[in-house]
Amino acid sequence: MKTIAAYATLLALALVAEASLLRAGRGLRAPVSLGGTWEVRTGGSGGVLPNTQTLSIEQTGPDLDLHLGNVALRGSLHGTAIRAWGATSFSGRLDGDAIRGRFEPEGATFVAARVREPRGETRAAPARHAARAGAPAPSKRNITLPEGTL
Repeated sequence: MKTIAAYATLLALALVAEASLLRAGRGLRAPVSLGGTWEVRTGGSGGVLPNTQTLSIEQTGPDLDLHLGNVALRGSLHGTAIRAWGATSFSGRLDGDAIRGRFEPEGATFVAARVREPRGETRAAPARHAARAGAPAPSKRNITLPEGTL
């Protein structure tokens, strides 16, 4: 009888703890998704972009890895506000389907629009994220399997 009472008490405690966690997390929201390729147009003083107008963003929660041509930046997302730093830095805000901001200290303004993926195609997960999870990084080699293995 003591075993059943102990079991019932522990089960009740687990249910109360789970209900409390669900209630506490009810207000949590995932950050806005910025990952992908963006087309950048600048205004103001020139010379900020290195021979390309493509911005690639990899996102893990609010942390961002940005690649503007051969310039790598680290950044963060707070609500719709974006801040990135590296060889240059910029601050911006997500405005609908565009990112609007300013490069610092150059002062050039920019607008970036997301490049849509063709229908039916999906982006592969970045290799650095797969490696973090313990999965092997994707290979660029063609692999030939013997006939009848699939």
